Amino acid sequence: MQNFFQWFDRFEERRAKPWLIVGKGPTYGNIGTYGPEKYHLFALNHVVRDRKVMLAHAVDIDVVADCADAIDANARFLVVPWIPHKDFRPREKTLADYVSEVPILAKLEKEGRLLTYDAETAPESQRRGEGPVVPLSYFSAEAALGLLALAGEKDIYTIGVDGGTAYASTFKDLEGSTKLSNAQQSFDIQFEKFAQILYRTKARLHPLGIQSPVKVFVGAEPEQELAVAVLADSIQRYSSIAVDVISLADANIPIPQAKDPKNRGGTPFSFQRFLIPQLCGYEGYGAYVDSDMQVFKDIRNFWAVPDDDFDVLTVKLRPGSARVAQNSVMLLNCGRLKWEIGDIIDRLDRGQFTYKTLMEEMVVNNRPPERRISHVWNDLEYYEPGVTSLIHYTDMIHQPWVSHNNPLGWVWFEALFQAVDDGAVSPELVERSIRLGHVRPTLGIQLDRRLADGRKLKVSELAADEDFIAPWQYLTGHMKPGAHLPSGFKWQIQRQISKLLPGV
Repeated sequence: MQNFFQWFDRFEERRAKPWLIVGKGPTYGNIGTYGPEKYHLFALNHVVRDRKVMLAHAVDIDVVADCADAIDANARFLVVPWIPHKDFRPREKTLADYVSEVPILAKLEKEGRLLTYDAETAPESQRRGEGPVVPLSYFSAEAALGLLALAGEKDIYTIGVDGGTAYASTFKDLEGSTKLSNAQQSFDIQFEKFAQILYRTKARLHPLGIQSPVKVFVGAEPEQELAVAVLADSIQRYSSIAVDVISLADANIPIPQAKDPKNRGGTPFSFQRFLIPQLCGYEGYGAYVDSDMQVFKDIRNFWAVPDDDFDVLTVKLRPGSARVAQNSVMLLNCGRLKWEIGDIIDRLDRGQFTYKTLMEEMVVNNRPPERRISHVWNDLEYYEPGVTSLIHYTDMIHQPWVSHNNPLGWVWFEALFQAVDDGAVSPELVERSIRLGHVRPTLGIQLDRRLADGRKLKVSELAADEDFIAPWQYLTGHMKPGAHLPSGFKWQIQRQISKLLPGV
């Protein structure tokens, strides 16, 4: 019986075409549109009933028995974990045990068409020990993606691997027997596992019918390099679809200055978002976010919009919030936005609109933005674990990388620690950011100590920030060193004590 990974290494045909994982979800009905002959097909469960495939995959031995004739006729190879599931959970028997009980398995093994692997659902003591352990929690698609990604495939495609609760009409007869029989509420939960696999392997997943890769443009200046790196890692970490995170600090498109100083932008990157349609070639979608953000959920959730009838989508304001709604997280329909930065600046100069109305209303030659995206995708200085999808550290004076006193700073620092530990943010980037004055010196102390909450820094440690001038201070003209540090009589007393007793 062949191990999947050993077989894959020897299988020269794998290089001839990209791989398409095919599931039973509603988008399966569109498979003919995409030319399935252009792919090696990796069929999940009962899909093998409907077409010829290179690989058929089943986690449950029951599926193998149900589809025996179709597997023999339509699949060149069958892939089953070494410890198969029965009735949706792993049992004592190995695949070798089932070969003697299930005739189709015996036939495939004799013909060299049976492949196996160790799934993480099997107890360690029962694993075969050949090749990587393949991620698997709930659905067959997780294992299929893990198999290809761990085998070294970098661009993997899917169709019929959908969220929700529906099957394609082709598989309507299975709705009462196999659909969500593992007691999960929907297929959405599989995307969490996808994200873990993609982050671990650096593979890229492209669901046919959804524009991919997702293009996320980040409004930024060089001073935000570290914040952008942490943001980019947080996006990639939770994404179940291929993502390109593009810093607009690197766009290299000159932005002319308006003649009236009032129309020159609240931040150096204010006008960058208007470059996105041009950078996308005036085609498809582009997402915009500010650099002072952090993501906790799958970007697929607001990228896969239900229709194309919009120019700009923005985020709703949190109910009960006293803050002003912002256009700092947006989805742009670039094929319908004919924005050109020189024209926008020229119209500002001619008084057709002001900077304030431009940024608040986001109307140049387009329909007004529609606030369709949930408020959890732009929570302003607010974080609710498990609910917030994106936190926006919008108050420049308190951003965690320039102030130790942000009550939510621990959230950002935990992400920084993860990014450094996983190699997504290099220690050299942190050191360079401190050396150039882009972030406060005590950030390095927190990283070394793995101290997430900057409010727990010792007074003697805060002395490192006394000469620090944050980038936002240059913007406002308030260039007093240490302006972000606490003030008041009590703190000054503590500061003097710390000079006498450095460990305080």
